[in-house]
Amino acid sequence: MIVIKIGGSLGTEVQSLAKEIAEISKKEKIIVVHGGSYETTEISKKLGKETKFVTSVSGFRSRYTDHETVQIMEMVMAGKINKELVKLLQKSGANAFGLSGADGKVLLAKRKDSIKIIEDGKKKILKDDYTGKVESVNKELIHLLLDKGYLPIICPLAISIEGDIVNTDGDRAAAAIASALSADLVVMTNVDGFLKDGKLVTELNLLQIDEAYQFADGGMKKKLLAAKEAVEQGSPRVIIARGNLDNSLENALNGKRTVISR
Repeated sequence: MIVIKIGGSLGTEVQSLAKEIAEISKKEKIIVVHGGSYETTEISKKLGKETKFVTSVSGFRSRYTDHETVQIMEMVMAGKINKELVKLLQKSGANAFGLSGADGKVLLAKRKDSIKIIEDGKKKILKDDYTGKVESVNKELIHLLLDKGYLPIICPLAISIEGDIVNTDGDRAAAAIASALSADLVVMTNVDGFLKDGKLVTELNLLQIDEAYQFADGGMKKKLLAAKEAVEQGSPRVIIARGNLDNSLENALNGKRTVISR
């Protein structure tokens, strides 16, 4: 079983990837988790909504998600991007089934009461933020879809215990799903994998990840954190690889990539 995390941009590379996913889904059970940060920012701009990114005290960058922002994310990610991916997979021959993590409590998250950030060198506390960390995965529902021949396409918006829809990090949501299903996780990105001093690191174990953080930028740092969480909690391995190739999935499974395991 493989969980594939892809970004939300829908260029020609994703069309090629959709064909690869459809082909491999004939032999392996596949779950796709997708993001949508870039398009959410673009649509927010058109709606006159300012996008704010913040950096946590531990150095991780994320979107500040107030109630209006999470509503835009529902529209863009659970609506437009999710259905575009369903369409691409259906055209490629896979019976894709699109849903958000909030549907059927696929992703149940703890909403953060507040987040601590660093702004202009000072520590601040932000409240009224609709972000959360996935605490449980409804793997029974995912298995039900897979057993009936569907290919789940999951948007990483989750439902909180209080019933609010919250934004969760796509890489970490994919990690939670992969570990719950004891599946491999393939994270598609715009570089060959984790780079240290410009050189590809082909293998990492859990003991090496903390040291690797200091060589990673914000986006890769979050991917390494997600990989660590996935492997610690039950995923056999995590692969970080380039997603904008003609043969992205084949390359990720057998070519240039970073493989993270115990």
